[in-house]
Amino acid sequence: MSITREQALEETMGLWNQLADKAALHIAADKMEIEGPWSNYCFQCPCCEYLVEVSRLVNERSPDCTKFCPLGKQWGYYLEEGSEEKSFICTAPGSPYKQWSNAVEAEEYKDMLFYDLEFFCRLIAELAHEALLDCLGHDKKALTVD
Repeated sequence: MSITREQALEETMGLWNQLADKAALHIAADKMEIEGPWSNYCFQCPCCEYLVEVSRLVNERSPDCTKFCPLGKQWGYYLEEGSEEKSFICTAPGSPYKQWSNAVEAEEYKDMLFYDLEFFCRLIAELAHEALLDCLGHDKKALTVD
């Protein structure tokens, strides 16, 4: 495999932090405008690239994000209760990715929209950080300062 789960999460944090930095400067950038290893990935997303690679290894025709996406657990919180959806769960209504996508595709950008863009980008980066800590077996409580 050319990308590991940990690498996908680290690259996801990098991508979304860069997008947040752009939004902080009042620049609404799309993922395709941020250069990095993800530029050649499926959907310009490190997690989607990992998902596709793992799905090929286990011979699954339709990638199951709930099982193989490094952010599957985090995106799962945004699925409606009882949802049978297993693909593209990051686009569930209310998810930070869906909110970012809606905002970046808006015709007009207003100051408040840039704050929203930055917030959703930072939230996605934080979700990737949380997933990385889980992946590495770190106790999140041990990382907080009392």
